[in-house]
Amino acid sequence: MIKYFTMIILLVVAFLVLQNCEDIDDQPVRTSGVNISSIIFENNGYTINWIKFDDAEFHSYRIEKSIEPGMHDYSVIYTSYNINEVTFFDPDVNPDINWHYRITVIIEKKGQIYPA
Repeated sequence: MIKYFTMIILLVVAFLVLQNCEDIDDQPVRTSGVNISSIIFENNGYTINWIKFDDAEFHSYRIEKSIEPGMHDYSVIYTSYNINEVTFFDPDVNPDINWHYRITVIIEKKGQIYPA
């Protein structure tokens, strides 16, 4: 009887896991960041410039911000789907806090997964 209930529980868990999975073939994949060329404090905010990511599989840039240097607890503050956009102005800053930024590129790579 216990084996029967255990099997039912495992099947329900497997069903719920599979139900929440997305088809990776149709999803953008996160890749490494791009190089930030400058961060300038001006007009009560930071202007962030980065080097253009030049790849045909480009999907978007994602700008991430944190007060931690390791970027473990970050917020996505902007997403751009324009490969030529290489500047962002962040007006939501406190100049007394050391802010850390990361520009992540999302690529459209069907059927292959790359580590973040």
